[in-house]
Amino acid sequence: MKKVFGAGLLAVDHIFLSLNDNERPRKYEYLGSSGGGTVSNILCMLSILGHETAIFGITGNDMGERIIKEDFRFFNINHDNIVKRGKRREIKTTRQFTHKILLNGKHSFESTCYECGEKFTRDYQMTENDLTEPIIKVTKNHNLIFDRANKATMKLAEYVKKNNNKVIYDFGFNIYGKYQKNSEIVLNNCDIVKTNEKVFNKFIKGKVDNKIDQWIEQYPHNEHLLITRGDKGVYGFATINNEKIPFNLKAIPCEHFRDSSGAGDIFLALTVSQLLEKRHIKKIEDFIKLIDISQALASLNCTFYGARALQRFFLNNNYTSKEIIKTAIHILNEGKVTNSISPFIGLPESITKPYRLSKLDACETCGSLTKKKRKKVISNNRGKPKITLHKSLEKAPWTMISSYEIGKNHQKILKKILPKGALFVGSGGSLSASIFGETLFIKSLNSLANSISPFELESFDKINNNIPIWFISHGGNNTDILGSAVWAKEKLNIKNGIVITGSKNSKLSQLASEYNWITIPIPSRERNFVSVIGYLSQISVLCGLLSPEHELNKLNNFFTEANLIPIFHYYSKKMLSYSYDITTNAKISENLHLIGLARGWGWPAIVDFESKIVEGGISTIEISEFKNYTHGRYINTFGAYDRKSRYVLMLSMPKDEEVVEYLGKKFGKFIKYKVIRTDKIGICGSLELIIQSLFLAWYLGRIANKNILKPRFPREARGLYSWEPAWRKGRWGTL
Repeated sequence: MKKVFGAGLLAVDHIFLSLNDNERPRKYEYLGSSGGGTVSNILCMLSILGHETAIFGITGNDMGERIIKEDFRFFNINHDNIVKRGKRREIKTTRQFTHKILLNGKHSFESTCYECGEKFTRDYQMTENDLTEPIIKVTKNHNLIFDRANKATMKLAEYVKKNNNKVIYDFGFNIYGKYQKNSEIVLNNCDIVKTNEKVFNKFIKGKVDNKIDQWIEQYPHNEHLLITRGDKGVYGFATINNEKIPFNLKAIPCEHFRDSSGAGDIFLALTVSQLLEKRHIKKIEDFIKLIDISQALASLNCTFYGARALQRFFLNNNYTSKEIIKTAIHILNEGKVTNSISPFIGLPESITKPYRLSKLDACETCGSLTKKKRKKVISNNRGKPKITLHKSLEKAPWTMISSYEIGKNHQKILKKILPKGALFVGSGGSLSASIFGETLFIKSLNSLANSISPFELESFDKINNNIPIWFISHGGNNTDILGSAVWAKEKLNIKNGIVITGSKNSKLSQLASEYNWITIPIPSRERNFVSVIGYLSQISVLCGLLSPEHELNKLNNFFTEANLIPIFHYYSKKMLSYSYDITTNAKISENLHLIGLARGWGWPAIVDFESKIVEGGISTIEISEFKNYTHGRYINTFGAYDRKSRYVLMLSMPKDEEVVEYLGKKFGKFIKYKVIRTDKIGICGSLELIIQSLFLAWYLGRIANKNILKPRFPREARGLYSWEPAWRKGRWGTL
């Protein structure tokens, strides 16, 4: 492990995704706000790779400062040497940028907020006077990375060089006047220099046949020069056995190109990390392999939105430095990046609309104050339909794909316990996922399984303790699921527990670790009540975990962008039409009564649809299996005084067409009905029905002016959710 000290720009990036490919698009989606800056991004990656890191830079005394420091705490970067401008009653603004991402993957950093139209202020920069004694002391045993040549960084470079440590310069933007002279001076003190081809060509002036040779002549002390060219690769020279040897390498291509920001930072971080660990490289072939590893991960970074996304992904999934290098080597063996993980997964979860709670009349994104009521210069709402999709449903395809891959990667650790059957435990949306798991077990693995609620498990006094119990909870802090987990271990002595959760630091994860149970992580971007993302993550990871080999080829094709995104778009439009048809003759929420019918692979979909309708407060609903409905359950449908308020929904797989056709003839004379169909069979058919029912529930809720993700709770019902049996009380504070 090496010590690395960074000095450079500290900023907040407000990330906006364009909804079209125009250079000046009018429609954007705000994705969140994150700490930014070249050196900061590099240090985040170096910290994950196991190096001891510290940062020096300038912030204001506003919300931006807190965002930046929160990121550094998250990545375990020492930020004691950050200098804060502004006094007690004088607010100074931290540097901010709009990080604009186009759909074609191009990006730019702009100085205007896309939410309110205000320009960002630029109050200050680091000076030589900011170099306090503690900062200078750090240079005695740290290597230095910096991204701009000013008097402060020039002084730091001198100190570091005197102590025989490495100086690394990320020379990333065009400079003029005194800053060019500063760069010319500081370059003589640098060991590793990274720049891009555009800056390199402007910096080395005149018509020169070989600008690399001119660079070597001007800056003979540089050990390595790295010149990046985006998707064309990297070239430069490396010092091997005191000889400067040129190299020129092609880039590692990537599918699903999203956002190139931060790729150069990842590239330099991996290169510096490997060079610090392997001080003496004896062969150019070894250096080229090192650079290709860096290029592979830089290419992987381009499949995520945000300049710091790959770092968050690695940290959230507990990647070690060896596993990160192993990932790069796998990419090199494949010859390209084929990442299918959600591009949104590396976005900061906790930082959206940083100023949304401000009491002042300020922009919720950047905090700019205005005297008059704000008018958005760039509208996010033009051209959208009256009923729009929630971001959860728009981003769900990538969440499903990444969860499925996680499930497949964990299959091996479950081989020994799968033949023993299963008991699935979940509440709310997780109970719907449990029912899906039960169906998978019975219909795909031909094994016995059952799904129950947590409190039901606590009614068991005895059980075969070899039966694996699956605990499903997205947030992992639900007291009911915690109670059932403790009961399973302490009262039932369960040996095999499997926990599926979206929070690695939750109390449920802690219990699983304590009990030596298996924990399977899923994407955790959203944890709303009856969470859409949570539910789809859970069923997708179950598909990867529990599907037999003969089903995997179909599922591998199903869980792709090329398949899922068109499915979501098609069913989005179709279910919007269905929702209008259903509510034409009945006033929703007041007298609409839904009857849902399904069986087999369609059963998980109708169960989840029922939970969304009930927990969202949309209307009344009853559900039944097709044939069981004919055993008297039809009386309330046909005998109702107001038949117009009844609406039947039938979820049909290809094998159900016979009974659906018969029931349709019966209903057609008296009752309105709709058939939600899929032409697929098995697991893929079940997933299509679930997707359709989710869209339908969402649209019915929007027509009723209700949000199924955030229902309103009646005051009279307070205390119902928090009630617990006496034996549980007081147990969770110690976890």
